Amino acid sequence: MLRLRNLGAVLAAFVAVIGFSNAAFGQGACCHGDGNCSIEASQQDCAVIWDGAWLGAGTLCDVGVCDEDLECEDCGPGAHWIDTCVAGSDNITSEALVGIDRTLDCVADQNLVMRGPVTVLRAIPLDDSVYFPGTRPIDGHLDVIDTEIVQMELTGWGGEVLKAGLFQGNGNVLVATLGNIAEKTTDNAIGESFFDVYFEIYVPDLGYLYNHAAMTLSSEIDCVPPEVGIYVHEIGCIDLYDDPVGGTLIAKLVSPNHNTFPQPAEACCLSDGTDCVEVAAETCAAYEGTTKGRGTSCLGDYDGDGVDEMCEVKSAVPALTGPGAAVLALLLVIAAVVVLRRWRTERA
Repeated sequence: MLRLRNLGAVLAAFVAVIGFSNAAFGQGACCHGDGNCSIEASQQDCAVIWDGAWLGAGTLCDVGVCDEDLECEDCGPGAHWIDTCVAGSDNITSEALVGIDRTLDCVADQNLVMRGPVTVLRAIPLDDSVYFPGTRPIDGHLDVIDTEIVQMELTGWGGEVLKAGLFQGNGNVLVATLGNIAEKTTDNAIGESFFDVYFEIYVPDLGYLYNHAAMTLSSEIDCVPPEVGIYVHEIGCIDLYDDPVGGTLIAKLVSPNHNTFPQPAEACCLSDGTDCVEVAAETCAAYEGTTKGRGTSCLGDYDGDGVDEMCEVKSAVPALTGPGAAVLALLLVIAAVVVLRRWRTERA
């Protein structure tokens, strides 16, 4: 059954001129979970049979095709870098911090730190987006690049798994996650990038959960792959259902963000002052948290007050004033007199 929200992916399947195709039957390199490419397959077969990341129609299993890319390896930075960016794929490591709301009040009851690989396809520069027409005016300026997350698999410490990409997920039920990069009208060295993400998240005690409305993540970047790009969902929380099409509302996703090329994790006290998570400093900053420095870790709530010991506000020693200060001064004088008498006695 054709779903309306997947119309963009269906239309894109027939547009080969833009530099890559979403066509399920176009043959292309398929990167397996072990980082190797041993077969050219359709996007559907790559996901369903090989649980892999498809690199686009016409791509081949060349040496290094599945290797992780470096920051800014393919396009940019510089003025009008989008205009000359070539079509291709980006294999990057990423980190996400998402809140799970179990009581449906849009307040996170559990914060999940998740890391893993993401593969993004990008088209050649266009005058306007095929996926999202009207992104930029038709004026002869090739200032838009259509993009697609073909595979994302992030894992958490407690067995949680978040997946995105056409034909990905349990039962290969997920629809396409599409986006684009458009040159910023006020700064030709900046690309305004976004993705409309349709995902599956597995939480052990909740099962497989799905969003019906797209989770839009956006960021401003100056190259691809973007160096430390923080993609943020800025508007509201996201309903999560136990079925990708219908089903029952089970939970909500709160304040998700997605960070490319994350730095080593460190202790981060979130803005509510109670929860401590171990994430990259840039992820912590996106959550308006307070980092505790490289090499630090969350300590746990030893005293049972609901606050991680790393995030405890330690009481300072109160300053002595008035009578207290006078008593302390008297004691110091007495101690000095005692020390002086002992010294004289020993000298005698």
